[in-house]
Amino acid sequence: MIIRKSKYCLLFVIFTTGLLLGQSNKFKKGNVSYISSQNIYVKYENTVGISIGDSLYYKEKSELIPCIIVKFLSSSSAAGIKICENKINIGDEIYVQINKKEKLKEVLTETDKEKLSQEIQPAEKVEQLIAEPGIESSVKGRISISSYSNFSNISRRNDYQRWRYLFSLNAKNISGLPLTLNNYITFSYRPDQWSSVKENIGRALRVYELSLEYDLSYKSSITFGRKNNLKISNLGSIDGLQFQTKFGKFETGMVLGSRPNFSDYGYNYKMFQYGIYISRTDTIGTGTIQNTIGAFEQTNDFNTDRRLIYVQHINNSIKNINLFASSEIDIYKRKKGIAENTFSLTSFYLSARYNPSRYISLSASYDARKNVVYYETYKNYADSLLESETRQGLRFSTNLRPFNYISIGLNYGYRFQNNDLKATNNYGGYFNYSDVPIIKSSLNVSFNRLNTSYLDGSIIGFRIYKNLISGLLNLGVSYKKVNYDYKSSSYSLNQNIINVDLTIQLFAKIFLSTNYEGTYENVRTYSRIFLNLTTRF
Repeated sequence: MIIRKSKYCLLFVIFTTGLLLGQSNKFKKGNVSYISSQNIYVKYENTVGISIGDSLYYKEKSELIPCIIVKFLSSSSAAGIKICENKINIGDEIYVQINKKEKLKEVLTETDKEKLSQEIQPAEKVEQLIAEPGIESSVKGRISISSYSNFSNISRRNDYQRWRYLFSLNAKNISGLPLTLNNYITFSYRPDQWSSVKENIGRALRVYELSLEYDLSYKSSITFGRKNNLKISNLGSIDGLQFQTKFGKFETGMVLGSRPNFSDYGYNYKMFQYGIYISRTDTIGTGTIQNTIGAFEQTNDFNTDRRLIYVQHINNSIKNINLFASSEIDIYKRKKGIAENTFSLTSFYLSARYNPSRYISLSASYDARKNVVYYETYKNYADSLLESETRQGLRFSTNLRPFNYISIGLNYGYRFQNNDLKATNNYGGYFNYSDVPIIKSSLNVSFNRLNTSYLDGSIIGFRIYKNLISGLLNLGVSYKKVNYDYKSSSYSLNQNIINVDLTIQLFAKIFLSTNYEGTYENVRTYSRIFLNLTTRF
């Protein structure tokens, strides 16, 4: 009986294949133009007659084998999920039958259906795939020139100007190859300190990202340069080689390179590091769970400085809930020149966000990571102090949207560290009205209260933002009242901060921004003027 059924199946395959080949004049031929980790892209003269759900066929000798299900379409390309076992390469011919709207989904085996459900990523945005990433070469970038001028009525030493140049670029599929270039570079200096820049250009040049990524296949890629790996994001930028490959639900990667200099973020091959990680992604309903674990060794002047285990968890499988957690566990460290085998949790971060509806969201986080180092910051003293004192510890916040155009936010933070004499508490909130009647502007009112072991203070502020000419001219005006009382002395910091910014669209992709910030105390005045010219391409 089994033999008879097998014969019938064989006859059916032969008959179907012969029928398809006999109707070859009703097939449309295309070529594979790009293979990503999720989809195979096929280029056609046009996609007239092709629909989402159609099957695409791979020709092996004289047989047409169903191999791809169309999930996304544009005017000249189709992208879909591979479900056959045949190896497909860029340039291979792929056929689609346009006279008969046969949906391959209806003839898939249960194994194929299970495989398809596992490989489709529900978080992918249709708009991004229709844009055909990787099918053709694409270049996006930004160039900007900025000037920061500081003035003070106290001393001329506080009067200076700083220039900043920025160049960022994302070039995909360079010369038709699966090669991507990413960079984000700034050059910032003070003209009165140019001599020190000439001695060491690293004092002005900041390379935050500069990498080349080559897709060896739709499952594997190799990256060279400076890049932050999202699978091990809290380890920061990595200078050197990164390799990653997928097998089923797993992805493994290797890192071989160095860490940037702590002092100036420059390249330092003596900060050598290497490691390996493995990640697994599971699809549950419309969400995903991704778990990553890795082991790394970091050196200082090529002497082992630290060995650690890195763990990261991303989860949106529970409806309306997003979770993220990362931790670093030291298993070897060198402290004051003494080597020590240990098992200690040196870094931990956990965040959760709950969105039961579009009208409310709740979030909580616990941050026990190391302090953030800013290589560039233009925050004023009051805002910088508030941020540094509230980043670590427990934090809770809620955002409400009771009516159209109105949103309300509340937050509370608590921190207690070994070196703190007293726990730090902070709380605050904001009220935002995005369409104020009559003046047709947005209004934001905010409040922050901070209480630490050495100060007690608050910041009250409001901001009005108005679109003067739709898409061409925007104006923002804000005011902040700062009152910080230092507990160890009679000194108080009382500031009135006024900010005015104007953005003008000069041409289609060229923008000019101007900003004035004035900080006024009893006898001291600080002013900052910011000018920025940006073009995007």
